[in-house]
Amino acid sequence: MGDASGPLPRPEGQPQIYGTQYLTNAGELRPRPIEDPEQMDERRAAVGLEPHAGYDARMREGR
Repeated sequence: MGDASGPLPRPEGQPQIYGTQYLTNAGELRPRPIEDPEQMDERRAAVGLEPHAGYDARMREGR
């Protein structure tokens, strides 16, 4: 099992659940597909992660 510092294992082809994995598509950085994105911040809070908006902003700044 993974920890909060990296992606948690998911079966091949399954969407991620915490929004920590990103890809670059045509020069644009964006999260890989997310399972039930409306509930993502609740899942993130349950494991001690900040809301996705803050994480996303830092990813786009290159941090």
